[in-house]
Amino acid sequence: MSYTKEQKRIANLLGIKKLNSQNDLNRINKAQETAKAIGIRNLDSKNDVKKINEYQSTNSTNSTSNTPETVDPYKTKVDDMQTRIDEMTQSILDREKDFNDKFNTQKSSFEKLMSDERLKFDSKFTKQQAEYQNQMNTMQSTLMAQMNPASRNPVLGVRFAGSNNLNRQGLNTTFGRSGSRIQGIKNTSLNVK
Repeated sequence: MSYTKEQKRIANLLGIKKLNSQNDLNRINKAQETAKAIGIRNLDSKNDVKKINEYQSTNSTNSTSNTPETVDPYKTKVDDMQTRIDEMTQSILDREKDFNDKFNTQKSSFEKLMSDERLKFDSKFTKQQAEYQNQMNTMQSTLMAQMNPASRNPVLGVRFAGSNNLNRQGLNTTFGRSGSRIQGIKNTSLNVK
């Protein structure tokens, strides 16, 4: 086993002559933890060791046992890392919840907007359909009325169909010509030879 200079120095203060067991390493680690607990920043004198021994004897839960408690030197670092991991996990979960809340809010507002637009479109379509049907019924009734022989205007003939058409025959100056356009027609019948 290899030991650091700090461990060897503390072992010398504790009165350990030879570092050769896990028990010796446990005593060194426990002395360091106790020094931190009672506020000793640098364990460097016999007086500090005396304070540590007094603290351990007054706060010992099992004074008859000579075996010191095994302390993991990395426990505080592991606990600190676990705390950081827990904080990061909680942050991710909070962000995910926030994202889901915002997404659901936007989704519901979009669905409401789509529903409103669909209702408007359906209303407009129904109104246009009713107007179209009304126009179609009006057109059908107009056509039916025109097809009824009783309601038709009688045809009087081509010559007298229009008003003020009696003096049209033989107009002068039509297309720069003088005289009757059609000559020799005295009555409504035309004899072709």
